[in-house]
Amino acid sequence: LHYELNMPILRHHPLFERYAEVNRPMMGRVCHQALSRLMLSRGDVLFNAAEVPHHPAMYFLVSGKMMYMHHEGKSGHFDAGEWASEAVLWVSWAHRGTLVAKLDCLLLVVDAQKFTSI
Repeated sequence: LHYELNMPILRHHPLFERYAEVNRPMMGRVCHQALSRLMLSRGDVLFNAAEVPHHPAMYFLVSGKMMYMHHEGKSGHFDAGEWASEAVLWVSWAHRGTLVAKLDCLLLVVDAQKFTSI
């Protein structure tokens, strides 16, 4: 059930799409063990620039709208189907910008430590 609920979201990312093609059982474990959901209210900050996450995670925006403000001053909208913080899956990471909910949001969270242990 976790696979069926989460793969339509994860398929937006080419890596997860490919993993599902070549090793569905492994993606089933990822969906069952490494994912959670997070709700944010308008104005909530998901992370700040220069923050080193205590619990590194990659985020997929399922619904809502967010605003990303890069530490160099650039900003952009973050819409459903997009992802953030992929690098935490591969390296130690400090966020390069701030991500704020502009509307109520639902996110799919990939726990980096659980993902890499699968």
